[in-house]
Amino acid sequence: MSTQWKRVLALVVMLIVESTGYAAASEPKIWDTREGRWITETDLHARLATAPLIVLGEIHDHPVHHRIQTRLIEGLARQGPPRTLLLEMLTTEEQPALANYLREHPTDAGALGAEVQWEERGWPDWSLYRPVVQAALDARMPLAPADLPRGIIKQVAKDGIDVLAPEVQAELAIETAFPAPLEDALAALLSAAHCDALPPTALPGMVAAQHVRDAYMARQLLTRATAGGGVLLTGNGHLDRRWGVPAFVRRQADDTEVTTVALIETAAEDPAPALSASSGYDFIWFTEPRHRAEDPCAAFRAMQTTGPGNALTEKR
Repeated sequence: MSTQWKRVLALVVMLIVESTGYAAASEPKIWDTREGRWITETDLHARLATAPLIVLGEIHDHPVHHRIQTRLIEGLARQGPPRTLLLEMLTTEEQPALANYLREHPTDAGALGAEVQWEERGWPDWSLYRPVVQAALDARMPLAPADLPRGIIKQVAKDGIDVLAPEVQAELAIETAFPAPLEDALAALLSAAHCDALPPTALPGMVAAQHVRDAYMARQLLTRATAGGGVLLTGNGHLDRRWGVPAFVRRQADDTEVTTVALIETAAEDPAPALSASSGYDFIWFTEPRHRAEDPCAAFRAMQTTGPGNALTEKR
C-alpha cells in the first residue's frame, strides 16, 4: 500500500472514531457518565488522581477485572501519596490475622490469602486478587478490612437494623430510610443478583443487610483513609451513588463525594444501550463476559445457602 493510501485510510479511521465517539475494539471501553462520553484509560487515571475517595467495582470471579484494578492501583501509586486499600472480602474478624501477616511480610502478598482463609470463606481463588494487593504493598499502601462480620450481617437480615444499638445506627446514618422507589429498585437488583431464586419475603431482610454493609464500608472508607485518600475494592452492587457506599459517605460526612468505577461485563460491540441502566456509577469500564463452565444461577439454586462472603450481596 502506498504512503498516500495509508494516510487516507488513517484519516478515514480517525473520522469514524471522532464521529461516533467510540474507540476501536482494541481500546478500553470506558464511559464517563457525568460527561456522557467515552474516555481513554489515561483520562481515567487523571480523574482518579484527584479523587480522595474511590470505590473500584468488580465481578468477583472475573480475571480481567482484577487486572484492571491492578493497573488502576499502580496508576494511583504514581500520582501522589499512598492511600489505604480497603477490601470488602475482609471483615473486622480478619483484622488480627491481616495485621500479623503484614508485620511479618510487609512487602509480599503471596501467602496473605492463606493467612486470612480467603478461599475457605468462599471468595474466588486468591491468585485473582494477589496482584492487586501486591500492587498496593509495592506502593506502601496500608491494607484494611471493609466489611462487618458475617454473623452480624445474618442477624440484620433476619431481624432488621434494630438489632444494632441506636448509637450505632446514628453513627452509620442508617436510621433514615431511603425513598420507597429506591428501596424497590435495590430489592429488584438484589433479587436479580440472586438469580430470582429467593422468596419475596427474604428481600426486606436482604435490603436491610445491604444498607448496613454499605454504611459500614462507607464508615471504614472515611475513617481508614490516609492523607492521600482511600480506595475500596468491592462488588459492583455496592457502588451505586443512589443507595450504595457513596450515598452513605455523603450521609456520614456532610456530602463528601466518592468517585466510583464499575467494571461491567457486556457482549455488545457498542454497549451504549446499557449505559442508562448503569447511571448510578461515575465511570463504567466494559469488559468481555467471562466464560464460565458452570451456570452460577444453577449452582445457586441448588445450594440455596451462603455463597462468597455471604449470600446477602451480589455474586456477579
